[in-house]
Amino acid sequence: MPVDRETFVSRFGGAADAGNATVLVGAGLSRRAGLPDWNDLMKGPRREAKVPASVRDLPLVAEYYSQDVALGRDRLQARVGALITAKSGSQAPSKGHELLARMPMTHLWTQNYDDLLERAMQATGSSPVVIATDSDLVACRATPGKRLIKMHGGIQGVGRTAEFVDPVLTRRDYEQYEQRRPLIWNLLKSTYLTQKMLFLGFSFDDPNINVMLRLARSLQAAEQHFTVMRRPSGGLDLRAHELRVQDLESSGVEVVEIPEYAELDGLLGELSLRLRPPSLFVSGSVQEDGRIPLDALARSIGSRLAELDISLASLAGTYAGKISHAFARTLRQRGVSDAPEKIRFFFPDGARKKESHALMGTRIHTQDSVEDLRASALQDVRAFLLFGGGSRTRLEVDAAREQGLPVIPVAITAGTALIEWRAGLSASRIPVPRDSVAEAERHWQALAQPDTDAVALAVQRLVRWATYSS
Repeated sequence: MPVDRETFVSRFGGAADAGNATVLVGAGLSRRAGLPDWNDLMKGPRREAKVPASVRDLPLVAEYYSQDVALGRDRLQARVGALITAKSGSQAPSKGHELLARMPMTHLWTQNYDDLLERAMQATGSSPVVIATDSDLVACRATPGKRLIKMHGGIQGVGRTAEFVDPVLTRRDYEQYEQRRPLIWNLLKSTYLTQKMLFLGFSFDDPNINVMLRLARSLQAAEQHFTVMRRPSGGLDLRAHELRVQDLESSGVEVVEIPEYAELDGLLGELSLRLRPPSLFVSGSVQEDGRIPLDALARSIGSRLAELDISLASLAGTYAGKISHAFARTLRQRGVSDAPEKIRFFFPDGARKKESHALMGTRIHTQDSVEDLRASALQDVRAFLLFGGGSRTRLEVDAAREQGLPVIPVAITAGTALIEWRAGLSASRIPVPRDSVAEAERHWQALAQPDTDAVALAVQRLVRWATYSS
């Protein structure tokens, strides 16, 4: 039976937190970015070698071409390389590539020839070590940085210096893979045996799916793996899908179903949030109006949040400072020596907040504009806690929404928080487990109550779900 998204995100995210997860990317991700798939790549060779349409095994089509046409293997590599290089250069990485590039994994695997994934990684400030051959693997042993393993070869370099390096194209290439790339193959097998893998971008007609099936059927892995597949709407395709799901599950690969490929970015977005540092962004400003003792509320919330395995971040508003002070004080009372390192305040360069006991934490000054600073700070958190607030806070909420962050609004503090609270729990994007929805609704209602202890407890429980905290 397919696994639900909530379970997948939680389990794969937990493995990633432990440094025990990786992704193997198939053709689907590049196809959605506008690059040709195997059918497109083999149209010309099929026509030239007069391979019948009844031959659906595309690596076999490539094999027939290499045997039938003079200098067939060299011509095929040059032809495919030219097309991939041209198309790759004219296309930008997709949202899926960008989300994968930001995931905190030391190794990413791909069977694609194009360079979209490494370009997406470079755009994040990471220069991946690209491994396309066994010799690359040996040469990079002492080189620091993320590894991108292009297990079927592909484009290396940019512009006129780009080369199509040692691609796996034909049926013979697949059959001889273990002999030609023994180091990469053994690394893949050991990774499969010791880490939780996500097979992403595979479909029934993808010739590379057999690599996943070979691993699943031949190795008894300690970890349960995942793949994401589109569920057909009906007919024989649906029956074939159900049989494939059963086959994969019996081999240790659980299937996450999506109704349309367009939903893949949303699923990766949820996973990307789960893989961020367990940090909470605190936003807003509050005016004392006598309805609730704000200082007492800040102390109560800060103390409650200190019970979770999270850190705090903010743009150093007064209320965020009060919460952080209570947060740090509680941690110190519990014997946590690095309490200030769990709190980050972001300042535009040149801005100097008045020194205060409430600003207890690490101060980060940058030359970024307020807008860029806000976006940068929000990229490293899992959730957004909102107090009161006016027009400037509204901008922070909108930026958080754009990044898909769950928002927890403390409604009793009025302002923007009250507006967000009125939209309801379902609009907050808090990943509440299915069996806890009724409890979450009670805590959501408590956010508007004039009881500081009840509000603080509600904030703690909702933040725990939003940040996947223990």
